[in-house]
Amino acid sequence: MADRQSPARIRRAAPAINSALLRMERFIVTDHAAQDGAALRALRGWVESGQIRVVEDIIDGLENAPAALTGLLAGQNRGKRMVRVAPDPILPKAS
Repeated sequence: MADRQSPARIRRAAPAINSALLRMERFIVTDHAAQDGAALRALRGWVESGQIRVVEDIIDGLENAPAALTGLLAGQNRGKRMVRVAPDPILPKAS
């Protein structure tokens, strides 16, 4: 479940971070856009070799989209949550 108190906790912790000589930094994905190609190649290799596994949480039916979103925001998903609104025309049908 999302922790809505995190920003307040960070502000309260800032003096302790300063006194402990810790450093807080941001990470903005677009700051590293030049490395996208290398990152995608590495990720593809790791997925293909089984070093990392892609987890998809698929909810069937557009009528279930509101509940899927609510569950996503409540942290009920495992991996990437998607709503399937129609069969995939590219994938073979399961038998």
